[in-house]
Amino acid sequence: PREAAPLLAAEIAADAARAEHRQRDLIRHRGVNWSGLGPEIVQPRSPASLQAAAQAKFAARRLWSESPKGRLLSAIAACQTAAQQAHAVGERARAGAARDEPLEWCRQALQDLSIELQTLSINLEEARRAINDS
Repeated sequence: PREAAPLLAAEIAADAARAEHRQRDLIRHRGVNWSGLGPEIVQPRSPASLQAAAQAKFAARRLWSESPKGRLLSAIAACQTAAQQAHAVGERARAGAARDEPLEWCRQALQDLSIELQTLSINLEEARRAINDS
């Protein structure tokens, strides 16, 4: 799936980093070596192997994210983000009120705060459902 594309890119980047590391090891071990003490020769993975590794990671992440623990941790992280956003909006509203912003501006700030609090509430309920599912 398309969602696995970032994981495939990460696998390709990791393979490239391993190849670069092997190349540095080969350069460092040029010259006289004791038998068996040089760097291990490792072939780069095939595109099919890279794709399979990315698909396996994607499947493992999906399985974890759908588990009760994964859902709980994701919901808690979303709660934390919403709380941070609510704090920022609250600070903006407080500062605007202190500057005597027009009432319509303050209404909009309160509406934004309400949206963040609803998001927090929704994710808190998801966290509770995840706990109850375990």
